[in-house]
Amino acid sequence: MKKGAIIFILDRNYLIALKTFLYSVRSALKHRKEDIVVFTNDSEVKNDIFVQNIADRVILFTDEQLEPFASIKSDKVLERLKIEKIGKYTFLKFFVFSDLGYDYHLFFDVDMICLKPDFRFSELIMDCDFAAVRTMGPNYLNIKSGEKKTKEKQKEIYEKIISEENTFLPNINSGLMYIGNKLLGQKSVDALVEYASSESYELEQLVTFKFIKNRKVNKKAFSLFYNFTHIPSVKLGKKYFKKIRPKIVFLHFNQKKPWNEERNWFYNIWHKTHSKSLDWVFRIEKGKSDEN
Repeated sequence: MKKGAIIFILDRNYLIALKTFLYSVRSALKHRKEDIVVFTNDSEVKNDIFVQNIADRVILFTDEQLEPFASIKSDKVLERLKIEKIGKYTFLKFFVFSDLGYDYHLFFDVDMICLKPDFRFSELIMDCDFAAVRTMGPNYLNIKSGEKKTKEKQKEIYEKIISEENTFLPNINSGLMYIGNKLLGQKSVDALVEYASSESYELEQLVTFKFIKNRKVNKKAFSLFYNFTHIPSVKLGKKYFKKIRPKIVFLHFNQKKPWNEERNWFYNIWHKTHSKSLDWVFRIEKGKSDEN
């Protein structure tokens, strides 16, 4: 039987997000066949009692592992997101391609929550080498700069998303990735760092997609609803988001983070899940079994 890993990468600023995400998939955790692996460059994450109790492995990056990242070009990275010696924190996602002894990896950004009560991780195990969801930005949604929000436009966006639930991969949002054994290994990590060092990229997922495109691998697309991001959510508006919400598996707060922002109807979705998570997180921290 194949053995996989569910992988997260974070520092202390995202501990609140990790705990909320894992609460949202608590039912799936009981049925998982994968190990939970947490990568971090932050000893506070490694020593966090919740992380210690729920993760099967916690891997603290070494200076030796991070050294090659100093060569990554960060000219196009937003100034507020630049980090000395690694360019941008999300470039650390390249380590998801490391060989940790598993047959496949499932990677999740922690700024997501699961909206599907009966979700199982087995839904994401694909018969391919790589899978992700395409991006759903303004170009995909046919939104012009400065265009006013209208009911007609919201309906148009809704109908486009519904009609194209499963799409090919012209690009990727790396917030959710399935990575098969063929792509796992230090050679992949080295190649990704080399790509990012040869020219500047604003986003790590542009590097990852270029790497995948240049490999003879079988890639597939998850349904759009497995990584439903900020832009389509808010551009739909409350009415059409409510119509589409039952289809969403993972809602991805991939722009501003709800725990750092003033509440609105969209961020409140995360906050409600977070509030419900507190007792569950407390039980895990106390080493008690998960009852519900």
